[in-house]
Amino acid sequence: MDVLRIVGHAQLGWHDRQSAQVVHSLARALGLTPEEAAHLHRLARTARGSVRRGGRVPVGARLLRLMDGRHHTPALVVDRRLDVPAGNRLGRALFATMLDRDETNLVRFTFLAPDARDFYPDRERVARSGLAALRAGSGDLENDPRLTELVGELSLKSPEFRALWARHDVRGKGDGVLRVGPWRTRSA
Repeated sequence: MDVLRIVGHAQLGWHDRQSAQVVHSLARALGLTPEEAAHLHRLARTARGSVRRGGRVPVGARLLRLMDGRHHTPALVVDRRLDVPAGNRLGRALFATMLDRDETNLVRFTFLAPDARDFYPDRERVARSGLAALRAGSGDLENDPRLTELVGELSLKSPEFRALWARHDVRGKGDGVLRVGPWRTRSA
């Protein structure tokens, strides 16, 4: 049975505090990981009407100056849709394979760009991880036209994306090694 339907039925006529308790109990009963439980809470808030609209988030001048001051560290700003609105000189150089083709979405690049397999030596792991992070980060972006467009485009053009998206994996970006080209960098 659909978990959101269970949450919706359990919440009829309840207040937010009680609803959060129901969602917490359900997450515990289902044996969800902390990230999966947090995702379920975001989905339940969305179902109650607390929907975030997913506009572009402006990158502040202070953050841009901070990144530009990191001369020996590549840095990118990545939003919840895994769009890359900004980066410092080294970050842009490291991801030039993607950015030079005017692609600004990491997931679209990973699944649709022919040279993504050369760019990411372990592309399959990057694809699974990126997709799980996209789902985790965008759980409360219901009715976001940019997210809907991205998922629709990738569903039509990539059978691999369709199969992985149907798994409903949820995982935030965490510590790990991200290998690109011949280099190795730590991911945050």
